[in-house]
Parts: sequence; C-alpha cells; structure tokens
Amino acid sequence: MDSGMSVVRRLDGNTTVQPHIDVKAPSLIRLTSLLLIVVFGCTLALNLFLLPREPALGLDFLLFYGTALTVRRGYSPYDAPHRGQVLRSLPLLSRPHQHMVAGLYGNPPLFAWALTPLTHLPPIVAYVVWVAILVTATLISVLMLRRMFHPEAGEAYHKLPLYLLLFTLSPASMYAYFMGQLAPLLLLGATVSIMALRRVGRERHSYRYAALSGLLLNVVWLKPHLLLPIVLMIGLLLPRRHTVPWIGGFLGGSALGTILSIELLGRTVFLSWAQGLTAFGRSFGVQPGVSSLAGLYQPALGPTGSTIVSGGLVVLWIVFASQLVLYARRRGLMPGEDMWLRVISLALASWLLVVLYTHTPDMPLVALTLPALLGRAGERWADRRVRVAVAVLLIAPEIDLIGGFALSATMAYSVLVPIAFIAALRPINLLRRSPTA
Repeated sequence: MDSGMSVVRRLDGNTTVQPHIDVKAPSLIRLTSLLLIVVFGCTLALNLFLLPREPALGLDFLLFYGTALTVRRGYSPYDAPHRGQVLRSLPLLSRPHQHMVAGLYGNPPLFAWALTPLTHLPPIVAYVVWVAILVTATLISVLMLRRMFHPEAGEAYHKLPLYLLLFTLSPASMYAYFMGQLAPLLLLGATVSIMALRRVGRERHSYRYAALSGLLLNVVWLKPHLLLPIVLMIGLLLPRRHTVPWIGGFLGGSALGTILSIELLGRTVFLSWAQGLTAFGRSFGVQPGVSSLAGLYQPALGPTGSTIVSGGLVVLWIVFASQLVLYARRRGLMPGEDMWLRVISLALASWLLVVLYTHTPDMPLVALTLPALLGRAGERWADRRVRVAVAVLLIAPEIDLIGGFALSATMAYSVLVPIAFIAALRPINLLRRSPTA
C-alpha cells in the first residue's frame, strides 16, 4: 500500500483505501476557507446587482421560448424561417425596446413541445418560472449529493448542507440561471441516476435501480455532446448482471421519447433535428465563450486545424477513459464505492475539457465530482489542490460572467475549472496504483 494512503472503515463495515493527508497548517486552511467565503459573497452581490440589467439576460431561454412558440403555432421546431420570424418578434427581457435575433436550435424536439405551456405566459414571467425550475433542480441535486458523504465526519458533515447550498448560488450556477441554460436539469438527472446506481449490489432486486438509472439518464439527450460519452462509460463500468436492465432502461426511455416526438411533431422531426445538430457543428469558430480547450486553439488554428486537433483530443480522451475502465474492472469496483465515483468524476472533468461545445453555463455539471473531490468525510479539503480547484470554480466563471477580460472571443476562463479538478483528483496516482492494493 502507498505510504500516502490510509484505511478507513465505511458505514457498511468494510474498509476502503483513502488518501491520508497530513494537515500541517490548519490556520492556512481556515484562512483559505474564509477568503473563499468573502469572494463568494462579493460575487453574489455583484451578480444580483448587475445581471438583471444585462442585454443577454435570458438569451438562451428566449431561444427555447421562441422555438416552443413556433411549435405551438403548428410548425416544426427546426423550421428556421418561421422560428426566426417568431424570435425576432420577442423583446429582450432587460431591454424591451430591443428584440431577439434568430438563432440555431439543436435541442431535441420533445423539449420544445414540453415548453409550450410556458408560452401562454409573457416572456419575462415565463423566464422567472424557468429560473425557479433551474434553481430547484440545482438545489435538489446538491442536497442529494450530500447523501454521498459520510455522517461519521461529524461537524464537517453537518456543515455540508450550507456548503452545498452555496453551490446553488455559485457563479457557474448563476451563469446558467442568467442565460436560462439546461445544465441544472442535466445535473439533476445525472445525480438521481448515480444515486440509484449506488444501490446496485446492496439491496434485493437491485436490477430495478439499474433500470431506473438508465431511464433517468435519458436527460442527456437535452445536450448529448456533454454527457453521452459518460453514459456509455457508466454502462461499461456496471457489473454484467446489471448491464442488461440498465441498457433496457436507457433504450426504453429513448424509444418512448422517439415515439412521442413522432406522434406529436411528425415523422421527419428527427431528420430535422440531425440537420439542426449539423448546423451547430458548422458554427464552431463563431461560438463565443467556449470553456474547453477548443476556445484556446481555435483562433490560432482555424476551422481545419481545429477539427484535426479536436479529433486528436477526443482520441486521447478515449484512451484515458479506457484506462479508467480497465482500472475499475480489474479492481471489481461497484457503483457504491468511493473509487468508482472518482473514476466517473475524472472521466467527466476530462471530457468537459476536450469536447468542442462546452460553455461556462455548463460548469454546474462539475458538482457531480464534489463527493470525489472533497472526500466522503470531507478529509480532502486539507489538500492544497482541492482548495485551488474550489477557488477556480468560484472565480473563473465569475470572470466570464462579468466579461471584458477574454483574450479572444472564443475563449472562456472557465476552461481552468476542469483543469483544476483533474489535477485535484490526481489521475496519475490513481492509475499507478496496483489493482490489488
């Protein structure tokens, strides 16, 4: 066993190996914590004061609203001429004398249909309702994430609700609310799915939890490029006897969504969706505020060079993810184990770094990694890299939210978030460890 590891007894009576961190400077840790709280308070006050006046307030929501209104009027959500006409008729939320411009829609057809009830409300009222839904989704997610921590952590455990609630108002979450983006809904679906998976192998009829997990993961179709590779990886990490019900749940939910979409919006709607996704692909290079590595290299390499580099990065991620899967399977990791969650967390953070279309409002998804990052008993807060990662999560999205500091139109400082999280999760130490350690 590594000298930097210690054996910790878990709630089920078994033991697990966790990093042993020697806390040499508790005063420095307390000072860092206090500083982060001050930064959080200042950014929250700044955002509440400035954001309602910004012209981009609810811009993505207005695109969803206009697309749903197009569906309500009897047209396809991907009917660009009619959708553009509807969008141009909508006033901006913070500046009613100005109007929305036409935009691309690449989300699934059923999502546009599901939003049609909101179109009976004025846009500003519908936006308030939508933000309330997003905040609620984030709140439920972080409260459920708390259940992944050990109650035996004592005082630190009882403070967790406060710390996790702060994430609901963190700059990354505020950016998602500000734009009306979908990351909180993705976070909720993924969190509940993982919580269901943690019952696999622990309770009777656990195949039902595997099926429920697969069903819930259909939320990834809202923005498939963000989480679909992680969904595939989860399937590879499940015990074989639970893989079939998990796949059944996922494919069953997808089939139901397909049938409903065709019945409600016509047989050609999925071809139109594919064309909408292709249009998004062609928009690479004009997408602002990309919070992955693509935002850094695209201005220098151009479309052709960027396509080659992005393809190479995806290949590297596949190799890295394959190593994580091999590590987990050789150790026989189960979804209820801490190390299994660390493997998923590394895969998610690294994917957000290499995928083409990641933006700052997508950063709330890193909340899924917090139990692995902080440690189930909160013991990893003593690790300097962990404190740096949390600081980056609080600061980088705020810089993007304020705006005006980017070195190019395509870059976002939130690219530092997955980089810091990967460093704090220590992938090299993980993969070097013997499978029998």
